[in-house]
Amino acid sequence: MKSLWVEIKVLDYDLETVGFDFNVLNPETKAAKSTSCIRMSLDELRVFIDALKASAANINLTAPNNHRQVQDLPVAKIVQK
Repeated sequence: MKSLWVEIKVLDYDLETVGFDFNVLNPETKAAKSTSCIRMSLDELRVFIDALKASAANINLTAPNNHRQVQDLPVAKIVQK
């Protein structure tokens, strides 16, 4: 079976949608060969994640060990008037 290397990064989010940077990577260099920006609702995201889980026999999912990028995301603050 051939391999497809994909990198997905969260670009932004709000209460209704999530924006992703979706990159197809070169297997040798791990550099992006093509890039797309995708925005989906939270319900669509749930369907996408469920589809990945259902395909677990054909898809190996990994996450980077460096979680610094996640920690650098802005934190929502409540503004009181």
